[in-house]
Amino acid sequence: MAKVVMTCPDFDIATKSCSPYFTKYVAEAAGAEGWTVVLLYGGDAVKSKFEAACLDPDVVMITGIGHGSETVFTGQNQEILLERCSYDVNIVKGKDVTHLSCSTGAPDGLLEDAVAKGARGAQGYSDVYYFFRNTRIEDPLQDPMCDSFIGSDVLRHIGRIQGKSFEDATGDARTRYEEKARYWDQVDPEVAELLRYDARIMVIYTEVTPPPKEYCWLPGWLRRLLGCPY
Repeated sequence: MAKVVMTCPDFDIATKSCSPYFTKYVAEAAGAEGWTVVLLYGGDAVKSKFEAACLDPDVVMITGIGHGSETVFTGQNQEILLERCSYDVNIVKGKDVTHLSCSTGAPDGLLEDAVAKGARGAQGYSDVYYFFRNTRIEDPLQDPMCDSFIGSDVLRHIGRIQGKSFEDATGDARTRYEEKARYWDQVDPEVAELLRYDARIMVIYTEVTPPPKEYCWLPGWLRRLLGCPY
């Protein structure tokens, strides 16, 4: 049975706002498809439990939320879960790596490294991810501003669970970001602008660009005769 490892730290306003969207909507989508959710919530979102969970051969996706940068993805209290070039490749090999975090999708960053090490593909954000949260509304799932951002993002992960391509799953999220931005154009243009910014910085990595090969010094006619394309 397919399994998804879901990291949901719960220690600051960002993680407390985002984790409920994953534990509800992404987990529900996984259950509907017959997947098992391995939930690392709060104090369970630590490196030792994360690595052990991801090494299960039935795991096909690593998702969830956490703080991050170009080189790291973190869990509870910003404990590093993945660091570029510093993890067991079997953690990501053959899996989707698709989480909500700042900057892990930057060029030559953590997600690109994961694909280079055998991940099936990766989705993320190339720069700092921003969202608005109305803290006067206790439940983030009931906050229209928070839902416009995080409720749009979760479609990327849900789409992959449902068998959509990376491009189509990200397209679903991009469409919802724009729909919400058009609503906020009339209510609060600053929110609309930030929604469009987040949509722009979504990235996908599904293959590694081959390294440059040394140029062949032979003359053109001989390169063609020998079948050398360089």
